Amino acid sequence: TGTVPDTLGFCKWLQSLDLSNNNMSDPFPSQVIQGLESLEVLVMSNNAFSGPFPPSISSCSKLRVVDFSSNRISGSIPPDLCPGAASLEELRMPDNLITGRIPAEISKCPNLRTVDFSLNYLNGSIPGEIGKLGNLEQFFAWYNELEGNIPPEIGQCTKLKDLILNNNRLSGEIPKELFNISNLEWISLTSNQLTGQIPKEFGLLQRLAVLQLGNNSFVGEIPTELANCRTLVWLDLNGNNLTGEIPPRLGRQLGNPKLFGILSGNSLVFVRNVGNSCRGVGGLLELAGIRPERLLQIPSLKNCDFTLMYSGPILSLFTQYETLEYLDLSYNQLHGKIPDEFGDMVALQVLEISHNQLSGEIPSTLGNLKNLGVFDASYNRLQGKIPYSFSNLSFLVQIDLSNNQLTGEIPQRGQLSTLPASQYANNPGLCGLPLPKCKEEGGEGGGSISMGDGGGQERGRSSKSPW
Repeated sequence: TGTVPDTLGFCKWLQSLDLSNNNMSDPFPSQVIQGLESLEVLVMSNNAFSGPFPPSISSCSKLRVVDFSSNRISGSIPPDLCPGAASLEELRMPDNLITGRIPAEISKCPNLRTVDFSLNYLNGSIPGEIGKLGNLEQFFAWYNELEGNIPPEIGQCTKLKDLILNNNRLSGEIPKELFNISNLEWISLTSNQLTGQIPKEFGLLQRLAVLQLGNNSFVGEIPTELANCRTLVWLDLNGNNLTGEIPPRLGRQLGNPKLFGILSGNSLVFVRNVGNSCRGVGGLLELAGIRPERLLQIPSLKNCDFTLMYSGPILSLFTQYETLEYLDLSYNQLHGKIPDEFGDMVALQVLEISHNQLSGEIPSTLGNLKNLGVFDASYNRLQGKIPYSFSNLSFLVQIDLSNNQLTGEIPQRGQLSTLPASQYANNPGLCGLPLPKCKEEGGEGGGSISMGDGGGQERGRSSKSPW
């Protein structure tokens, strides 16, 4: 506890100072930094430091790593931070109280590989000068108040792997220059004000594993070129104005070659929405240096019922999956049938296609998705029976087929009859547990099945499910 003693500044040969995960408070004494002329690593994360960002850091010419994650640092980012600290490789400042703009002068630290400004109060536009950071690999600035266009100059950051800018006020179209970056692995632009069509050039990105574009104002059709993304295992396009039919193939497919090392340096967490308080199933977040409980204090998330499903290195094994694992196309204006080819996505765990205008029958091929845990096709115009092959889905714990035009008996073997009746509601022709039982018409030995007057019931969920 307490503050950093001034006498620490006399340690002129000190190269690394790590006081993370304590309860130190008060402003970080700038005079201490001035005396540490040999300092290369400064890690102060997970404390309660307040006051402005220490301006004397700009005098540390050997400093490579600065980490003030999860503190109470306020004020703006000093514009003279660079080129004073010209050796900087990592600048981590998420989960603070920082305001103002991202200074264009940050481009004068040419060795920067990681910049993390997430969960602050930054405003203004992203400076085009960021394109001068030729070594930049990770740019995190999610949940701020950034506005304006994504600068086309970012296409000059040819080593960039992670671009995570969700939950801002960014507008305009995705710049075509972005697709000059062949190393991109994770793009998250969810919950902005982006417009235009989803560029077909996404199909050029052969290392892309996660693409999150939900809750924007994209129009047009889903580009079929997404089938060329051989490592894409997480695709979220929910909450846009997309039209047309669903392409039969999306993302990673059976037979695509394995690529290792993708997302290996990330701290990932899946925030899953519970119930109908917010659109979509949830999303992936980069949570390095951020206390998980901070998510409970974010205004837009406080309005959602959510749970942290899983996190950590397990998510870095995404590219070992044989196919797409997560697909959310909900809350659009898609029409046509659910593609039969979706049954080939053997690794699929989440399939969310609700609130569209889909019609036709549910493909029986979906019964091949042995790992499927969440299937939501509610609020569409689906017809016919629920395929009997769904009885094979032993991990299925959340299915919502309500508000369609489905008919016939719910398959009684497997999970389907154990789920809540509300997940089948408003399908006038459906019957069988957990809805009222079906009755045969036309006498003994045949006839059609229709709704009876029996009472519905709910049963417990399978203990084998990972959801």
